[in-house]
Amino acid sequence: MRISGCFGVSAILQWIGLEITTKNLDKLVDASLNVSSIFIGLLGALLGIVLSIRDAELVQHVMGSDYKSVLFGYIWEAISAGFCTIIFAAVLYVVMGESAPALWWWRIVLGLWSGMAIFMLLSAFLSVRELMTIISNAHLKVARPDSEEMQEDEAEALRNELSNEM
Repeated sequence: MRISGCFGVSAILQWIGLEITTKNLDKLVDASLNVSSIFIGLLGALLGIVLSIRDAELVQHVMGSDYKSVLFGYIWEAISAGFCTIIFAAVLYVVMGESAPALWWWRIVLGLWSGMAIFMLLSAFLSVRELMTIISNAHLKVARPDSEEMQEDEAEALRNELSNEM
């Protein structure tokens, strides 16, 4: 759903006439290459940190739950979108020039690149947020403390006390 929305935004921008000239496109492609590379490296480093603190109770809880597949799905999504953004940017670099907009597939590659760049940014922010939440809360305990069971006479006294206050 998220990826189709990103490509939809890209298609709408092209449909309403947002024209990206080849003169300015090289700066956008440079920026997307840098941002993609930075996010791929950041996600790799954060994943390494999470795996290195796997002895923490919260990390063990996450790794033992169904959320593990969701978390690694987010990370895989962001990293693969980053690599796809880099590949589309490389294709744009190869064909970029004065005659590039005349090619029939130019707008398709441009749309794929812009949609993938938007998707990469959104999924990378989501992955970083989730990983930072785990890292910053790794010291917290997951389990509830053991509760003491009340005797019947204590429970009755507490019920009487609460009903008398009302």
